Amino acid sequence: MSICCDIYSAVAESTFHDGLPQFAAIVNGHPNLQIVRRYTWLRTMCILDLQNELQGLENQIKSLYEDDNGRPKKPAENQTSENDMIMTNGGSTRGELMATIREKLHKYGELIDQQQRFLGYRDPEKISHYYLLSFRENLETALKEEEYEWIIHGVRQGDLATLAPDRFHTIFDNLARFIVGLVPLSRREKV
Repeated sequence: MSICCDIYSAVAESTFHDGLPQFAAIVNGHPNLQIVRRYTWLRTMCILDLQNELQGLENQIKSLYEDDNGRPKKPAENQTSENDMIMTNGGSTRGELMATIREKLHKYGELIDQQQRFLGYRDPEKISHYYLLSFRENLETALKEEEYEWIIHGVRQGDLATLAPDRFHTIFDNLARFIVGLVPLSRREKV
């Protein structure tokens, strides 16, 4: 990580505005400094909140077709198709309710995908976030505390991730090592 000293001096002498733009230049200066918060707790809260909303919507749609005992309701005499004006307790039509459900399910799926993706990022090396934390001490800067406070909270909560590619533990590298291990040595020498 001796490259960080070079990054500090380059940024200190650069034309970046003092404060957050300067800090962004440091974070951008080396792949190992590309550290972000996962916000797993917040994302989990959003997932659970949407789950509760979807549960309520599921109960509403079921109430259109089932009685209080869970038995199928008889179709209304004036109903010509399932999409006609079946009214929910809230006064919306079945079609409007289904549109809301589709929208909420889409958001729910996006949050699940985001959470899965962020959990898959590897943890940063301790030295990398140490360098980011020491930024204010090493440079005279107008960086506000709230602009780098996420690093401190992320370290405490184990919620930091690095965006730097893991050259030694990628699925492709592991697969390549596995395949090379399967090929007999005599065949590898010919290639």
